[in-house]
Amino acid sequence: MQAAAEKFIAVGVEVGALSTDKGEAGKLFQQIAKQGHYGKSPAAITLQGTYLATPAGKLLASGNEQNPNATLDLLTKATSAWNRLTQEERLPKTAPTPDAQSKSKFPNGWLALDVSLRKFFPRPLKNTPPAAAVLEKSGLPPRLRLYARTKPETYWDVEWNQDHAWFTSAEARKLLPHKLVKGERGQADLALIERLARLHILDTVRALADVYPADSVKDATLNAEVVGVQDGIAEVTFEGRVRLQ
Repeated sequence: MQAAAEKFIAVGVEVGALSTDKGEAGKLFQQIAKQGHYGKSPAAITLQGTYLATPAGKLLASGNEQNPNATLDLLTKATSAWNRLTQEERLPKTAPTPDAQSKSKFPNGWLALDVSLRKFFPRPLKNTPPAAAVLEKSGLPPRLRLYARTKPETYWDVEWNQDHAWFTSAEARKLLPHKLVKGERGQADLALIERLARLHILDTVRALADVYPADSVKDATLNAEVVGVQDGIAEVTFEGRVRLQ
């Protein structure tokens, strides 16, 4: 898998945004997606999946499988298709404009907190279809229950996602005790913790999720303690809890 992947440049995108984007990046993705596994079907409610394409926008292979073996098959198929192309077919006729290049949207003086979200299943993960009774109790909509039965790896194995919570430098300081000396304790700013809870402690393991309204935060605390200071660098531990309803 790793050897096959080295021949490609991996790019992660938010499908919903690029599906309607009017810029060069959106147009390129839409051009590639129309050639892919969903094609031009109006019934497709999402264009998510794995797309392997040339910089010119020619599709080499695509699919919407989370199984690593299926992804390896796509890499192999795409490599063969790439080898059959001429240099002119591989590259775009013109270079992207500067406005089409990726730009950071982080605020100036920012701090980004990596947020890992994971679901824990009460049974061993396996690559066989879950029983109908299990799916009935899963809370999945009917369309996704059918999807899980035909593609079991999406039910058993896809159990994590990642997000980023942004803070300005001034806000980040409010997460820490007043004095950065060993043994000092303090409580993080309540407004920041409520924002973290409402916007980032969401069930986005498999998809997008709406943020919680302000009145959904029933409890939100985050306590910090400076456990050591060396060479001007403070080591801080955090402990807290949130309850959303």
